[in-house]
Amino acid sequence: MEQALPALQALYASSDPGTKKEADDDWLTKFQQTPAAWQVSDQLLSQADAPMQFRFFAAQTMRTKVQFDFYELPADDSYTSLRDSMLTHINRFRAAEHAPIHTMLAIALADLAIQMDHAWPNAVETLFQHFGQSPDSYPTLLEVLRMLPEENNNLKLMTDSFKRESCSQRLQAATPEVVRFLLNLQCPTVQARRKVLECFLSWIKFTNLQASDIAQNPLLPECFKHVVEAGDLSETATDIIVEVLRMCSMDITQYQPVIQVILGQLNGLRSKFEAQLSRGVEAALDGDQDGLLQICRIYVEVGECLVPLVMTQCTDPQIVNILEAEMGGVHRGAGHRFSGSLSEISSIPLEFWHRLANEICRHLGHMCRLGVVDGCLFLSHSLRAARGMGKVGTIHLPIRMHLFIVDGVGAVVASLNQDDNFRNGLEQLVTPLVAGLNSERERPNVLSEILDRLTTIIRQVHIREGTAKAVSVGALISNTFWPVIRQCLAQHPGDSKLVEKSCRLLKHSMRCVPDLFKPNVSDVARTLVTAFQQQQHSSYLYIAEILAHTYAKDPEIVPVLTELFNQLSGIGYQCLISAKDRLEEITELVEDFFGMFERYLRFAPRIVLEAPTLAPTMQLWSTTIFVQQKEAVEAVIAFIESVLSHIAEGSKLGRRHADENKANIGQLLRPHALQVTPGFVEALFTLIAGVPTKYVQETIHSILDHVRSAFPQEFATWLQAGLALLPPSVGSKVELTKFGEQILRGDEQQLYEAIQDC
Repeated sequence: MEQALPALQALYASSDPGTKKEADDDWLTKFQQTPAAWQVSDQLLSQADAPMQFRFFAAQTMRTKVQFDFYELPADDSYTSLRDSMLTHINRFRAAEHAPIHTMLAIALADLAIQMDHAWPNAVETLFQHFGQSPDSYPTLLEVLRMLPEENNNLKLMTDSFKRESCSQRLQAATPEVVRFLLNLQCPTVQARRKVLECFLSWIKFTNLQASDIAQNPLLPECFKHVVEAGDLSETATDIIVEVLRMCSMDITQYQPVIQVILGQLNGLRSKFEAQLSRGVEAALDGDQDGLLQICRIYVEVGECLVPLVMTQCTDPQIVNILEAEMGGVHRGAGHRFSGSLSEISSIPLEFWHRLANEICRHLGHMCRLGVVDGCLFLSHSLRAARGMGKVGTIHLPIRMHLFIVDGVGAVVASLNQDDNFRNGLEQLVTPLVAGLNSERERPNVLSEILDRLTTIIRQVHIREGTAKAVSVGALISNTFWPVIRQCLAQHPGDSKLVEKSCRLLKHSMRCVPDLFKPNVSDVARTLVTAFQQQQHSSYLYIAEILAHTYAKDPEIVPVLTELFNQLSGIGYQCLISAKDRLEEITELVEDFFGMFERYLRFAPRIVLEAPTLAPTMQLWSTTIFVQQKEAVEAVIAFIESVLSHIAEGSKLGRRHADENKANIGQLLRPHALQVTPGFVEALFTLIAGVPTKYVQETIHSILDHVRSAFPQEFATWLQAGLALLPPSVGSKVELTKFGEQILRGDEQQLYEAIQDC
C-alpha cells in the first residue's frame, strides 16, 4: 500500500508524461500481477476517503486478479472471504456516479462464481438473497446476473474446463427463476427497464428457452412495442427479437407457437415502415434512420428463419406479407442507391434475397439457371438497342449491374453450339472491352474494371480440346489477352489492384485452353520474375502456383517451373525475413508465398526438395504461425501439414497401404523438419497462451495431430516443453496432466477438446 499510493498519485495527478508512464508501465502494471495486489485492492475499495480513480484502479485490478490469477489464492476459506468482501464492495458503489467501479466489480463477481465452483454452488440464490429484497439494490442484481452468462462464454477467463461446465449447468437450472424475476419486476424508469431487457438478452443468448415459455412471455410483444415506438429501448428490443428468431430457426416445428406470436406482431412494424417512407426516403432517414434499420433487421431475420416455409407455403398471406416487405425495402431505395444510409438499409434485405435465390436454385437446379440466362439475354438486347455496345456503352452503368449483364451475355455466348456464331458472339462481346483497354491506358482503375469483365467472360467458356471453338479461344488469348495483360503490368507495376486483376484474367485464360496457352509459358515466367523483382505483389506467386498445377507433368515445362520457383521463392523469402517483425502488414505475401510452396510440393515435389529455399522457409514456421489474418495463416498451416503428412507416410514405407511416392518424399523432408519442429511445438503453445483468433484456435489441434503422427517417438518430450510455457492460470496441475494425456494419446476429438480447454 505504501508503494501503490504514490504510484497512483503520480499516474492520476502528475503533469509530467514521463512520470505518468513510469508509474503506469513500470510499477502499477507489474504490481497488478503480484499476489499482494489482492489485499491492496481490497483495502483501497474499503477506504471511503480514497480518490475515485484509486478505487476504480482497485476494482479493475480485482477483476483481472479473479480472471487471470485465481490460482494464487490458497484455499476455500480465502475464496469465501473474498466473495463476502466483494458483495459488500459492490453494494457500496451502486450509486450512478460510481457506475464504472460497479461494472468492474459485477464482472469480478460473475467470474468469481465460476472460479469458486463447488465452493459457491448457489451463486444465483446468494445474489437474490443479497440484492433481491429491495428495489434499491435491484440494479446491482441485474448487472451481476447479466454478467454471469456472458462471462461463462468468455474464453479469456482462465479457469478449469470442468468449472466452466459446472457453472453452465447451474445457470441453466437457475434460468426459470431469473426469467420469472425479470418478468415480475416493476421498472420506474427507462434506464431500469433497459437493465431488465439487457439482462434478459444475455440469458437468452446463453440458453435456449422452451418454446411455450417464449410464446407466453409478455417481454416479446413488449419488445415489438418498443421498436414501433422508437426511443431508448428499441435497439435492445430489436436484439432480443433477432435472438429469439435465431433460436426459432434451429427448429421451426418446435418453435411454431413462437413464430405465430412474432408473425402476429409484424403488422405494426410494417405500418410504421410504410408510414415513414410515405414522407419520402430522405425525410424518413432524417427522421428515424435507426428505426428503419431495426425494422429491416427484424424482417430479414424473420425471412431467413422462414426460408424453408417460403419454399413450401409461398401463397400463405403471412409469407406473402413478409416477401412484400422485404422487396419494399429494396425498391424504395432503388432511386437513391448512392445514399450511404439507404444503401445500408437496402443491403439488409438483399442478403435475404440472395439466400432465398440460392435455396431456389438448389431446389430447381438447371431450370432456374436457364431462366437467368434468358433474362440476361433479353436485358442485353434491350441495352444494346437503347445505348449501343460498340463503345462499351453499358460499362458506365453501376459496376455490379454491368458485371451481371456481362456475366449473363457471356453465358449465352458460351452456350452457342455453332462455331461461327460462337466466334462472332465472342468477338462482339470482347472487342469493345479490348478497345477500352487501349483507350484508357492511363487510368488503372478503369483498366481494372475492364479486365474484370474479360475475366467474367472467359470463366464462362468451357470447351473440349481440339475443337474449332478451342482454336478460336486460344487465338483470342494468345493474340489479345496475354499481350494486353503484359501491357498493363508494364505500364502500372505499382498498382496492386490492376496487377491482381491482370493475374486473375491470366489464370482463367490459362485454365481455359492449357494446351494452346503452353507456348506462352516461358514468356509468362520471365515476366513474373522481372515484375516480382520490381514490386513484390503476391499475385505473381499465385500465378506461379497455377502454372505448377497446370503444367507440372509436362517435362518440357518442368525446367521453366524450376527456375521460376527458385527465383520467386528466393525473392519472397528475403521479403519475409526483412519484415519478420511486421508480417501482419504483408499478409497477402505470406499467404501466397506459403501457398506456392504447398502447391509445388503437391504437384512438383522434386522442385521443392531441391530448392535452396526449402530449409530456410521451414525455419519460418515458428514465426509465421503467429500471423492472425485467416487466409495467410491458413496457407502457412496447409504447407506445414503437407510436410508433416508426407513424413508420417514415410513411417509406413513397406506396408501394404503406404503411398510409396509420398513416403519417399517424406523421408527426404524428415531431416529438415526434425531441425525446426521442437521449436515449432513450443511456438504453438506460446500461441495458445496468447489466445489467438477463433479460426486459429480451431486449427491448432490438427497441427499437433500431424506433429504427433510424423514424430511419434519425439512428440512426448516436445509436448512437455510446450505445456511448460503455459501460464499457471491456464489450469491446475491436475488439469494440465489431463490435457497432456489427451494430447499425447487421445483420439482426434479428445485432442481437440484439450486444446480448446487450454
